[in-house]
Amino acid sequence: MIWVFSGQRVLRWRDRTAVAVASDSGSDAFDFLFALFANVFQMRDWIRASRRDLENDVMALFRDSANLCLVRDLTNGSKYMEVASYSIDGAATVAREYVGGDENRYVVPIPGGRNLEGMLLADGCIAEIRSFMEAKSLL
Repeated sequence: MIWVFSGQRVLRWRDRTAVAVASDSGSDAFDFLFALFANVFQMRDWIRASRRDLENDVMALFRDSANLCLVRDLTNGSKYMEVASYSIDGAATVAREYVGGDENRYVVPIPGGRNLEGMLLADGCIAEIRSFMEAKSLL
């Protein structure tokens, strides 16, 4: 039931975002990435609210996953002017990186000097949440 409402919405945002990123649509790509990350992070609240008995497991999933922690930081960073409490990077953001020719990619710079492609981060988070939900018979 949860996946029908919130999970399907996340997938719709994922599809919209993929189109904006692939077309290198500038502001739309940034906006859609932040909206996608916010919807991914909100899955934590949807699952917790619908299955109170799994609250500790849900919190552990979102606490122990590096990908989901980074999405938390991105979401909170886009919501608040300053983030006092963060998991990975208090300055987490999305950047447009030139890769040659006429191509760019949208990345999340992470501590240590690496850049993680935004869509790969989102897809990884979606897969982790789906696996968790499958394991808990929530799909």
